[in-house]
Amino acid sequence: MGVAPELEGDALAAVRHRGSHLQIIAAAGSGKTEVVSQRVADLLAEGVAPEGIVAFTFTQRAAEELGQRIAVRVEDRLGRTALDRLNGLYVGTIHGYCFRLLQQRVPRYETFDVLDDNQLTALLSREAKQLDLRRLDPDNKLFAAIRSFRTALDVVENELLDVASLPEPLASIMAAYYATLDRYRLLTYGQQVVAAVREMSRPELARGVHERLRHLIVDEYQDVNPAQERLIGLLTGAGTELCVVGDDHQAIYQWRGSDVGNIVAFARRYPSVATFEITANRRSRPGIIDVANRFSATIAGSIPKTMTATRSSAEVGPEVVVWSAPSEADEVGWIAGMIDELSRSGVAYRDMAVLVRSRAAYPALRDAFAAFGIPVQPGGRTGLFDQPEAVVLGQTFAWLSGTEWRDPYGPPRAVPIEGLLDDYGRVFPLDPSRRRLLAHLLDDWKQQVGREDRRADLVGELYLLTERLDVASWDLAEPLVANSLGTVARFSALLADYESVRRRARPDAAAPGEQVGGQDRGLWYYRNLAIHIVNYAQGAYEGFDGEADYVSDAVDVTTVHRAKGLEWPVVFVPAMTAASPPARPAGPKRGWCPVTASPPTATRAATRMSAACSTWP
Repeated sequence: MGVAPELEGDALAAVRHRGSHLQIIAAAGSGKTEVVSQRVADLLAEGVAPEGIVAFTFTQRAAEELGQRIAVRVEDRLGRTALDRLNGLYVGTIHGYCFRLLQQRVPRYETFDVLDDNQLTALLSREAKQLDLRRLDPDNKLFAAIRSFRTALDVVENELLDVASLPEPLASIMAAYYATLDRYRLLTYGQQVVAAVREMSRPELARGVHERLRHLIVDEYQDVNPAQERLIGLLTGAGTELCVVGDDHQAIYQWRGSDVGNIVAFARRYPSVATFEITANRRSRPGIIDVANRFSATIAGSIPKTMTATRSSAEVGPEVVVWSAPSEADEVGWIAGMIDELSRSGVAYRDMAVLVRSRAAYPALRDAFAAFGIPVQPGGRTGLFDQPEAVVLGQTFAWLSGTEWRDPYGPPRAVPIEGLLDDYGRVFPLDPSRRRLLAHLLDDWKQQVGREDRRADLVGELYLLTERLDVASWDLAEPLVANSLGTVARFSALLADYESVRRRARPDAAAPGEQVGGQDRGLWYYRNLAIHIVNYAQGAYEGFDGEADYVSDAVDVTTVHRAKGLEWPVVFVPAMTAASPPARPAGPKRGWCPVTASPPTATRAATRMSAACSTWP
């Protein structure tokens, strides 16, 4: 058990407030997780049933942190036996709650599974011909059409737009897409919320939810989109107290459809709202807080507030250092040199992070770090294919299927076996004997790829490859070696995503009780995988967090958006110049709808999303 910190002022008042909706404005580092966990423990101590409390977090990582903190505070207040009653308490993402609601209360969804974003793209690639997706790209390119469709789909679902109101052929394609999901018994993240909103609009289902739900808590409220806000409104019955927690100054997800107006105007949209402000930052030093306050003061239309410092200003060393270089190469070289110097002085790699404004900065940093021998987190939030191990594995599937390889900004090229083996030798420790064994394995593998009587096992085949690479002998105490193994693990997740979508069958409408559509073998099975890697996966797979209980001594390199909620003692933020994206638009503007120059039935937020998302290449 841990001793709960004593709260005071608005923090304590927020824990004890009852009788109306409440809004907690929580500045960065102000201890909002502690406030929410003590509020939940306080409610349970008063006798509120765990089933009557729902707490939404923005990410699963945040859910795990909040759930663990709640368990500690409940044990503090009510003893260990009270933990046995917490199973009915929901702490998790909005998407997770929607899926649970649909499976528990709507019989037709009992057998449905959920696709993540990467699996969805694999499904769209598989079903592209049936959906006639290429019509959405003027050059008839498959993955460009998929990107256009995904952009439109996000707006339609985030805004709860009526598919029938869309122009053709988008309306027909989207209707066919939803019918396909239904046949395969699949839901996407966005569709979970849309379906939950639809079902909660039925009075009988809403009554069942409202009978039990007494307290709804929404963390990171500034980041909810219109569809999620609609769901929150439907969940908030007459006997439900809604508690929203957030900070409009931390709203950085408008490009994904979030609407900061939700938190700014909350007290005007809901009746009898009590507002509490928690502004004491316990995380950062005074100089950093001063910079943050001066920047926040420039944000128009925000809730007036000022963070206050609790740490001493007498701590040794500079808090904010501004440094400039004449070129990107000089800048990343200086960062790599400084990280190396800090490491030699005793600062752990895991205590340092580089936050970039876009993925375009990754290659230069990767090359500079490689020159200094600086490891990057294996479960990290960099793109998977910014790691050399993933590139050589991807090229392997291109070679196996006779598919040309193309780097993100390079021309297509064939993958010769000798060049592939040379790449393996550069990336993995291979002596001449290991190289010969690897060559034999690859040759045998390629002969098996075209067989129609052999079921492919992509993940199993990757494991056989790792045996030839002698992974079992790798010294994971070495950060760079652990980084390599983490990349291989992430690559296996890519293969598992592809397999799960390609193998999935659907009910055959022409033969009741029969299944059709599953794919698991043959040359085109591998070739479609290679095409998927070349055209999609190289720009995706950024969100794998590795094993929850394993932290490598390596630097985190990630975007500012993915860093939200994380912290490090030392942080570098390169390319902070007015001429660096996203400070200046690049490329022509285009609407979110791929078949019209202007949004057809767009709300204010959809129009905003179009302007924010579609002006960048």
